[in-house]
Amino acid sequence: MPWAGKFVSVAMEGTKIYLLSENGKLQSVDRNDPQLTLTEVPGNPLKSISVGRDHICGVTTQNRAICKGKNSYGQLGNGSNTDSDNDWVPVKTPSGGSWVEISTGDFFTCGVLKVDDVQKGMCWGNNSSGQLGVNATATAVPSVNTPTKIKVVNAKGEENTAIQWISLSAGSIIGDSVDTANAGACGLTSENLLYCWGANRQGQAGTGGTEAKYTSPQRV
Repeated sequence: MPWAGKFVSVAMEGTKIYLLSENGKLQSVDRNDPQLTLTEVPGNPLKSISVGRDHICGVTTQNRAICKGKNSYGQLGNGSNTDSDNDWVPVKTPSGGSWVEISTGDFFTCGVLKVDDVQKGMCWGNNSSGQLGVNATATAVPSVNTPTKIKVVNAKGEENTAIQWISLSAGSIIGDSVDTANAGACGLTSENLLYCWGANRQGQAGTGGTEAKYTSPQRV
């Protein structure tokens, strides 16, 4: 069938392409079978989407975060590890909180959460390479299934609570297995400072350091 309407965002996972139309409806098309299929979103329409490995998330026009797909590491952020392939589930959100954006990576998710005019960075899901940025190793925190605050700490381990995040980007791993532990993330603060964390085996954190991984954000 012909593609109709105006699309404002596009994301791809495998052979499937997701297209978000200007009216907030999400549609998908498989590259092997070019037929648009409408995907119903409960409640409000979406204003943004992000597709990770086997899961997809979005922010609604009422600033709620919702996700669907695989959830073995808690990457849907709804407090469980149960897959939700067909139905969208709400990401657990503190009272009064609203989501500015959301970014999906491989088996984990990050987002900017606004609470009382303060924009906090949150991540959840797999933490095999410290990609959640919560200042905890994979041994201590292998994964979390609810949004957890990103922590920027100094050499003494003291948290910088004044940091506000403008944007976050959850990245992908190298290879087909999560055991490669090469996932990472980056974020931009309100002071226009760039931080990255997670895997650094190939220098992807941009710090100039040789550490294999960072469990808390490092300034680039």
